[in-house]
Amino acid sequence: MAVLPPLSHRSSSSRSLRPSAPLLPAMIMHDHEDFPGMPRRLSSTLPTVKRGGVQEEQLINESEAGEERLVLLLTRKLEKLRQDKARSQNEMEAENESMVLQLSKQLSALAHPSSFGDPASLQAQLHNNQQRNEHLEDQLKRSQHLNDQYKQELISLRARLGLSTSDPLLLTSSIAIPGVTTEGETTAGNTPFGSFGNHVAPPPSLATSFADVRHLNPMKVLAHD
Repeated sequence: MAVLPPLSHRSSSSRSLRPSAPLLPAMIMHDHEDFPGMPRRLSSTLPTVKRGGVQEEQLINESEAGEERLVLLLTRKLEKLRQDKARSQNEMEAENESMVLQLSKQLSALAHPSSFGDPASLQAQLHNNQQRNEHLEDQLKRSQHLNDQYKQELISLRARLGLSTSDPLLLTSSIAIPGVTTEGETTAGNTPFGSFGNHVAPPPSLATSFADVRHLNPMKVLAHD
């Protein structure tokens, strides 16, 4: 049966088999001039890892900043689209209300045509007004023609009586024809000079002449002249 060595001897032997702890960092930190066989890349491993971490952090920061800018841009565009949508809806509602109001007016006009008038009845009324206007124009022409005739008769009669005929339209006769009333009616018949109304009675010397002239037809007198 084998006898184990003492515990103190085993611990010392096991410590002798393990390499010392500071040996590896010392080997890494030595320059390759002291250790010509050690490659240079082993000595630069730690700075490379540090630079890679910094670059990765910068890339992450840039990516986050780009994402923030993109989110902000999309948020602004979304807000603008919402505003455009609200404005379009308001315009559409206003246009629909205007169309509904216009259609309501048209429907009310069709339901109550008497308020606006039937086109056929309006056309007939226009035709009647035109005919009435033509009739009034004809009456005016006839009245003007009769006025000219009466004026000529008045001039002729005033000339027979020895009165002034310079301006018959402005002269107001001071001689009244016997039997003429205010409305132009006479006891023996109508006379075209009845519109002069009642005036002062004629002198006695001219009463007989007026009595004779009253029974004469003015047109015959003019024709006789």
